[in-house]
Amino acid sequence: MEFTSIHKNLSKELSYYQHYFSDKRLKRSFFEIFKALIFTGKITISNLARFMADKNPHYVAKRYYRFLSRDDLPIKKIWKHFLELESYKVHEDAEIIYDLSDISKDHRDKLDHLFSYEKICKVHDGSENAIKFGYPIRCAGVVHKEQFSPLLFRISSYEDESFVSENEWILNDIDDIMSACNKRGKLILDRGFDRSVILNHLISKKYKFILRMQKLRHYRWGDKDRSFSVEEIQRHIVPYKNNKPISGLYYTQVFLTNSTDPLSFIIVIPKRKTKKTNRMKEPLYLLTNKGVKSKNGASKILHSYLKRWKIENYFQMLKSKFEIENIRVRKIKSIEMLLTIIMIATSIAHDLYIKLNKKDIKKIERLNQSFSYKEKSYILLNLFRQIGIILMAKRKENLFHNYKYNVVFNKLFQQGTYG
Repeated sequence: MEFTSIHKNLSKELSYYQHYFSDKRLKRSFFEIFKALIFTGKITISNLARFMADKNPHYVAKRYYRFLSRDDLPIKKIWKHFLELESYKVHEDAEIIYDLSDISKDHRDKLDHLFSYEKICKVHDGSENAIKFGYPIRCAGVVHKEQFSPLLFRISSYEDESFVSENEWILNDIDDIMSACNKRGKLILDRGFDRSVILNHLISKKYKFILRMQKLRHYRWGDKDRSFSVEEIQRHIVPYKNNKPISGLYYTQVFLTNSTDPLSFIIVIPKRKTKKTNRMKEPLYLLTNKGVKSKNGASKILHSYLKRWKIENYFQMLKSKFEIENIRVRKIKSIEMLLTIIMIATSIAHDLYIKLNKKDIKKIERLNQSFSYKEKSYILLNLFRQIGIILMAKRKENLFHNYKYNVVFNKLFQQGTYG
């Protein structure tokens, strides 16, 4: 495998977006920021400029700032085009994972510094279970060939004048995804989306979904003319021993209190105990509009839902490897543009990875022995970053000369190590 072919594929993928920039200078800035992001793994403009410029990086940084601060950046058009391009990865039974996260700024930052960010708002940082200042982000991706590939990555603010409700954001995103995919695939949603507005919308639009439920909801069950709580249904379908539920997988048919559409309700009683408290883990409740008629069908639904963790790995990679919470641009449109470029970069890395043969994959894995990864396609991003470090050390060489790329890349593959 030669690095020239990978570099050509990068240029080819980027060419799909070049017609959105009529000005050559804008097109140049977009391509340079993309390449610098790929080879540095950094999101700060100063790092990107230092990588691209041999001399006077502050002039390059100013050019990037001017590009990102423009009000006419075609971000929404790129979002739509990207979603249409990636929709081929969604087949009839593919898992489309959707979740919310946040970009939170460090609590040590001074308040006057924090409020210099446009429309910054309070967000809930789930990792620390604390309220911080930052921006909410919405992300969706498809499990394509057992790897997570992004479909949608958007940032917003609760302080925006057009903000109505979080539910409106979610429903619009889901409609955009399912429209681009022609209702193919099934949505995988966590229990934070157990809201009547969202659930009724999914059922009325006939979108396929698997939703983790909370205990609070009531359902119509059996031939009784009343609603049952989750615990009541569990008592009826799960066998107990010594007043404790027996571990296993159980399913039944239920109806929402305001709907006649049949839904499958799955209860998972885990075997393992938690490490911290040594208590049994809480039961897992799943609701789907896909008919479940056997234990094997319920097991497939559970297996599909467990893939939801791939989007958490994606968030972790963005925050640890790309350091998106270290973003320093102030305008929300500038942040949107940088995150859009990252979304495209991670998607291209996924596409390049699945085209590799087993021999090349083993070589790349050997080069990335010190890199812990949970999605295999991320090791290609780390390889780009290591090559970027080597190229940065060779300041006198032309960074984007294909011959120089090949020399560095082939030496790495012959040695099998960076030593």
